[in-house]
Amino acid sequence: MTDKELKKIEVRCSKATPGPWVSYIEGRDHESGCDFIMTSGEDIELTGATHDDQDFIANA
Repeated sequence: MTDKELKKIEVRCSKATPGPWVSYIEGRDHESGCDFIMTSGEDIELTGATHDDQDFIANA
């Protein structure tokens, strides 16, 4: 990885909502409602993502 690529990653990280981000899947992590990622800001609801995709994004 180049220094330029690493710098781009650092910039994206600094602009993102601070963690922790936690993936909540209905039936696995809670009993009613929808699947979502809870952040320290607004919750994120994904359309078209699999549960594995959601877990990956929350832990990225």
